[in-house]
Amino acid sequence: MSGPAQVAVVSAPAGSGKTVLLRSWIAQAGLAESAGWCDRADERDPQRFWLAVLSALRATAPGSALVQL
Repeated sequence: MSGPAQVAVVSAPAGSGKTVLLRSWIAQAGLAESAGWCDRADERDPQRFWLAVLSALRATAPGSALVQL
């Protein structure tokens, strides 16, 4: 991934290897400091979901300057 503000959403059944796939992809692409990771966010509760997304963005190098507490 290159360029600003790209997002990838992966959806598959539990146990299908989503985490392994994404962590491998992030590591191979050298994106560890630029990739936000949001797991176990309560997707049925919009407020908790978006707070988890914002927290994941704040943890990235680019997002730490853009997303304030």
